[in-house]
Amino acid sequence: MKFTDGIWLVKEGYTIHTPKEIFDYKMKADSIEVFAPFKKIVTRGDTLNLGMMTTSIEAPQKDILKVTLTHHDGEEKKGPEFPVTKNKMALETTDEEEKIIIQSGHLKAELHKTDYKISFFGEDTLLTSSDIGGEGYIESAEGAFMRERLNLSVGENIYGLGERFTNFVKNGQTVDIWNKDGGQVAISPTKMFLFSSAIKVMVFLSIIRSTYLLKSGQNMCRKINLVWRGKL
Repeated sequence: MKFTDGIWLVKEGYTIHTPKEIFDYKMKADSIEVFAPFKKIVTRGDTLNLGMMTTSIEAPQKDILKVTLTHHDGEEKKGPEFPVTKNKMALETTDEEEKIIIQSGHLKAELHKTDYKISFFGEDTLLTSSDIGGEGYIESAEGAFMRERLNLSVGENIYGLGERFTNFVKNGQTVDIWNKDGGQVAISPTKMFLFSSAIKVMVFLSIIRSTYLLKSGQNMCRKINLVWRGKL
């Protein structure tokens, strides 16, 4: 699924809403929830007829951060699903003027308040970022979609994603995260698992209600795009 034409243009028939700032947030000992509207709030009138993205972060284990994006919650669970351990570890949080810092072990996330983006660090080394406009809610005649875009470094390759008879390096490919059992030596995936690895960062993708599309360095050579149908 491709929503853009190049870097700046949006394809006809699609409307992309992206969070612009952190307007409010709730911090607990084991989680944080931020509310990021699709435009910057200057006056009370800016809050009318406006959607937002809710981003929740928690740590199921040390050195792991679970990030959940939600636009509209409350959809019926259609499955298929697999059991996920729902532990919550205590987080180290720092609320600064320009950003919120969340840390679990050696892994750290920085959420920028004014120009919304999230940066991930491992032992103070930048791993990847969801830049301004990375998270998105897309409206179209085909339905609603959610999107996340993470940065890739120069020369960084994406591997994994299960048993697929395509190139080992997934850069430049579009990958459907859905088991089809199309037979061996076929482009259809037979044993997909939702784990991909790169040189600096490892990503675990949890799918519950929809098919994932993963585009590695395709729409933009420096981005990995995650797209799924729905509003959460």
